Amino acid sequence: MGKIHSKMARIYTKLKVPTLTDTHETLGEAFLNLKTSCQKMVKLINNDFIKFFRYQKYELSAIEDLLNAWSERRSELSATEKKLREKKDMLFTQKLVAKWGLGPGCKESVDTLLNNRTIAFKEMLPSETSEAHIQRVHYGFYANKIVEEFTRMNKKEEDDIKRHFLKVAKDSCDIFEEINVLWADMVAHFTQIKDVVDPSDEKIVRAHEQLPANTFAKKEELAAMKKNN
Repeated sequence: MGKIHSKMARIYTKLKVPTLTDTHETLGEAFLNLKTSCQKMVKLINNDFIKFFRYQKYELSAIEDLLNAWSERRSELSATEKKLREKKDMLFTQKLVAKWGLGPGCKESVDTLLNNRTIAFKEMLPSETSEAHIQRVHYGFYANKIVEEFTRMNKKEEDDIKRHFLKVAKDSCDIFEEINVLWADMVAHFTQIKDVVDPSDEKIVRAHEQLPANTFAKKEELAAMKKNN
């Protein structure tokens, strides 16, 4: 578009029609500048949007891996504790104290154990209870590490997003300011034009006839183009 209007400006310069010359020069420069601004915006989108969110996608994958590992360990712990709890419940119901695996450190009487589920559960199967406790401690340690990692990643992501999009916002403002100035100049140009030149003006028609035959499309071609459009 810019090249077309620049060519039209040169033509109207030959025709000595200053208003249309200025108009096409303005349009030519405007469209060339608009093209440049649009190219800047495309580059901004490709470099500062697409690449940034591609990195975000990879980071999200890492977070999902951590969450899956956390969920898996939590499920393993839940399964271990459920199995131990069901086993203790069965042993307590059957009253088979000999199978409770009571250690020498148990100071409770058998009668107390048989009549108090809470105390019995605390004393029976000490080895398996200790293993479940160790598993819970490991899970807690792992969970704390994940929380710390999430906190670190969230802080980094917050800083990255703030710094990145502050730059993107400023660059975008600069581009849109260029476009705004471009259109403001066009508004000013067309506002100050007092007379609209009629393309059928005899002076222009006569001047057209003095130009080389191939400068403009033939009348039939123009009519055909108009009909097709």
